[in-house]
Amino acid sequence: MPSSKPVCPAPEPAAAPSRGVGRLVPLTGITVRPHPDRVMLHRFLQELRLPLATIDSFLDLLLVQELPAPAQQALSSILENTRYLGQLVGDYAHFSRLEGDQVKPCPSRTSPLGWLEAILAPHTASAAELGLELAVVHRSFLPSVADFDAELASEALGAVLRTAMHRALPGEMQVRVSYQSGGGVGSEQPARLHFEVATQGGGFRELDQGYVFEAFHTTDAAQRPMLGLSVAQRLALLLGGELTIDSPGARSCSYRLSFLAPPAAGACWIDPMLGPDHSLGLIFPGLVLFAEVGNDNQLLCASPLRRAGYGVEFVVSLSALRARLGELRTELVSVVVDASLPGLDLSTLASELRELGCRGSILLLAGAPLQHEPVGCEAVLMTPIVASELVQRLQQRAQSDNRNATRLR
Repeated sequence: MPSSKPVCPAPEPAAAPSRGVGRLVPLTGITVRPHPDRVMLHRFLQELRLPLATIDSFLDLLLVQELPAPAQQALSSILENTRYLGQLVGDYAHFSRLEGDQVKPCPSRTSPLGWLEAILAPHTASAAELGLELAVVHRSFLPSVADFDAELASEALGAVLRTAMHRALPGEMQVRVSYQSGGGVGSEQPARLHFEVATQGGGFRELDQGYVFEAFHTTDAAQRPMLGLSVAQRLALLLGGELTIDSPGARSCSYRLSFLAPPAAGACWIDPMLGPDHSLGLIFPGLVLFAEVGNDNQLLCASPLRRAGYGVEFVVSLSALRARLGELRTELVSVVVDASLPGLDLSTLASELRELGCRGSILLLAGAPLQHEPVGCEAVLMTPIVASELVQRLQQRAQSDNRNATRLR
């Protein structure tokens, strides 16, 4: 169905892999081609959707009646073709919006496991009607929450599943799910969700594989044209991933879809077989920023923090601290500030952090016990700092934040 999402900044699309034989890779994008009747054609197809939906409803009513077997078969065939045509019209409308760059991804905190279960439920029922058994195979742990556009990702995976189901032979169709976690905070290696939809039959010849992403090139088992892969390929690019086809011949086919899905702040590893309530520990907790006159405490804590998955940075002045706060607001989990830092005003610093949208805590380093805990800091740590205590404090706070976020959802 066409997306009605607002326009948001889109990530740079991933470069398509190079292949050596002909044009065996997806196109890097869909460009608008001049067409004198484009607007009229688009309006005409939109107007078709209401009568098609009406026919669908009346056929459903007729099939409830007790009719002779030939009549039942004829009505079932009419209903199936009507639904096919309705889906094709919807895909064309979506294709037109993608072609005109009218759809942009808006990532948000999403539970990959919950999202996957919700999208697979209706497709499992559709697969059963075609004599297919949809089997989900989890090949890795998943993050409890990740940042990606759930609506566009659903459309991309749904388009792949529909195409695969209508080309495959009856039997088992596997959806293999895995997660590539990337390299953590500050890493250039992105975190991605990977899906491999493997079918029996419905494969493509090697020469066909470079053209399945073009409009109307792909067909279903009845040789009717399909737009699903054209839509899914463009959506994958918008989501920072790719869609490729691997098929040794007509007997089998693998559709491989991936898109960016970095773990959200405070995300934990979960085993999909156990469910979301069984946390296996934090993934990438985030960045700890030390602001102190010297770097003694940062040196004491750097190795233990990095072993626990945290990134570590160090600045020596309030001006440098403020500059980094603006750049790191989404990754920052804590600012460890030296009480002797010239010009320090903790309440002002805390206000600046919240105005930037940073959820990180402020921890104050003090060389001697303070009579009153300063306003704006979460806790006072005595120097020389004990690294294990800092790690434990950060992990406890992250787990608490994650529980609160889950409760709010």
